[in-house]
Amino acid sequence: LRQISSTSLQMLLIFGVLTLVSTCFAEFHHNQFRQYTCFATVPGEPADCTLRFKEGDNERTTINDSGCFTEKDNERDQLLTYCPLQCPDAESAYVLLKRPSNNNKCVTFFSYNVVRRRNDWFLWRSGKCLSEEIQFDIGCTFPFKQIKPNPKFVKKDH
Repeated sequence: LRQISSTSLQMLLIFGVLTLVSTCFAEFHHNQFRQYTCFATVPGEPADCTLRFKEGDNERTTINDSGCFTEKDNERDQLLTYCPLQCPDAESAYVLLKRPSNNNKCVTFFSYNVVRRRNDWFLWRSGKCLSEEIQFDIGCTFPFKQIKPNPKFVKKDH
């Protein structure tokens, strides 16, 4: 049996304490997933998109283009179409992947991405990406809400 040096023991103890503290103070999050699926019905016109909520094995679908709108982006000097992701109060949203992945008309940061506006997140598309048949898998990250204990059930020391 080898003896552990006092320096190694101190390092191990510090690592253990830091791990315990970080676990106690870590914020926990959960993700929800959505799919935007766009089909080109009229050549040259913007594709019709449907938002599908992915909840385990269950799927819910919203109305096509529900809440989408077009606005000029002055920084890009182009029109962007924004579609809500229905992630109210999410801390973040992100595009996991696009299908087909080799579509060169839809390039992240240039012709599509997600952005927060007010209290929701939106998928935006622009240029030739608007007319493409494409699917975006999207995630939204929410914090777990802290539950405050009901005072009448809290044990009081007498």
